[in-house]
Amino acid sequence: MRENDLRGRLANIQTPALVLWGAEDNTVPLRDAGVVADEWPQADLRIFPKAGHWPQFETPEATRRQVAAYLGLPRSSAELYAPVDDEELVQIEQAANFLAHSDVGNDLNLAQRMRIAAQCQHRVFKPGEVIAEAAVKGDELFIIQEGTVEVYKDPDGLEPGLSSHQQQHMATLRSGQITGELAMLDQGERSADLVAGRDGATVLVLERERLLTLCEDDAVLGTRLLWNIAQAMSGRVRYILWQLNRAEQRRLAVQRQQAGVDETLVVPASKVREGGKRPSRQQPSQYPL
Repeated sequence: MRENDLRGRLANIQTPALVLWGAEDNTVPLRDAGVVADEWPQADLRIFPKAGHWPQFETPEATRRQVAAYLGLPRSSAELYAPVDDEELVQIEQAANFLAHSDVGNDLNLAQRMRIAAQCQHRVFKPGEVIAEAAVKGDELFIIQEGTVEVYKDPDGLEPGLSSHQQQHMATLRSGQITGELAMLDQGERSADLVAGRDGATVLVLERERLLTLCEDDAVLGTRLLWNIAQAMSGRVRYILWQLNRAEQRRLAVQRQQAGVDETLVVPASKVREGGKRPSRQQPSQYPL
C-alpha cells in the first residue's frame, strides 16, 4: 500500500467483500489493515494470526472456512469453486434490493442483504403449480418476490394430497411476505399446501443449512435476520387470534339472536365510545394477507 496508496479511494467501492489479512504479513503490514477498516465500509476484514502475505497457501483450511462462512456455504461445498457469471450477479443484486422491502430485510444494510440474496435459490412457478405440500417435512424458507402464493389446508387435516378445489383457502400471500418458516425452523411437517397464484409466482428460497451458516458466521446479521422472521411470525399469529376472536363474537351473536336478544356483537360496556357508538372492527394491519 506504500507504493499503491489506496487511501481516499476505498470508500468508493460499493461491492461487499471479504478481506483476509495475515497478521505476520511483511509485504503489506497489519497496520495498513486499519485503513481498510476505516475507509471501506462494505469490507468484512478478517485477520489470520499465523499467516503472512499468502494466507490461502499458508493456512488453507482456515481460509477455506472463512470463505465458506462468508458465502453461507457448507465447508465441503463444491460451490466454493463455481464462478459467478454476470447474469447471476445481476440477479443477486436485484434480489438484494428487493429484500429491503420484504419481511426479512428490515434494518439490514446492502452488504447484509447481498449475503442473504447470494444464498437464495431463484425459482419461478407457473399458475396453479404446487410450491410445497402439506404433511411433508421441509427445510426451506420461501420469500415471495413476484406474484402471489395461495395457502390451502384440509380443514380436518385427515386427507393429505387433496386438490386445491377440495381444500379450504386460508390466505393469499403477496410480494415481500415469507412462508414456510415454521417447517424450516423446526424441521417438522408443513401444515398447508402452497400454490402459485393465477399470475404465477417468483420465489426466493433460503435453505435451513445456509441460514444457520450465515448466523454462525455473522452474529449481527443472524440476530437481525431471525428477529425479522420472528416479527413476521408474530404478525401472523396476531392475525389468526383476531380471526378467532371475530369467529367467537359471531358465535355469541348467533346464540343471542336465537335467544331473542337484539345484539349483534358482545362488546364490554367499558369499551363503548361516547354517543353509544361501538368500536370499529378493523383487520389488524401488521400482517395483511
